[in-house]
Amino acid sequence: NAEASRAYLLVYDLEQDILQSVKLIFDACREHVQNVHKPLDDEQGELLYRMQEEVSDYLQNVAEVLGNGTYHIVDDILEEKRNLFLHLEKLINHQVEGVKARKYGRRNSMLYFSLLLELKDLIAVAARFVKLYSRVHQSVLKEELSLMVGK
Repeated sequence: NAEASRAYLLVYDLEQDILQSVKLIFDACREHVQNVHKPLDDEQGELLYRMQEEVSDYLQNVAEVLGNGTYHIVDDILEEKRNLFLHLEKLINHQVEGVKARKYGRRNSMLYFSLLLELKDLIAVAARFVKLYSRVHQSVLKEELSLMVGK
């Protein structure tokens, strides 16, 4: 049916978004290392590591919702997304302050901002996956209900 085709195309589009973000993260890191730029400082590394842990937990929660079909907790996923965005915003502001104080250079900041912004995209795309599958699930339930009542 037309709705299934549309959902398939949307899933494909979201998959492309995820692949693009992962590739951009990889390319930014590879370029930074290949050009022998200074590594992130310890504080940046620790903050980024904590953010990565939070994003990993979030993606695991998304995978569980998608795998188990527990779409009733979509609001929990969206709340988790909002909290991650707030954390990312704090990290971006922290980096901006470091740039203003001349603590971080241009190359360092380019890498750090690239990583944070691509993590933000990954978080957003994962939430869109959950919303899409939830809508499809609701649509299927409505269709089944209408078949049961003969409408």
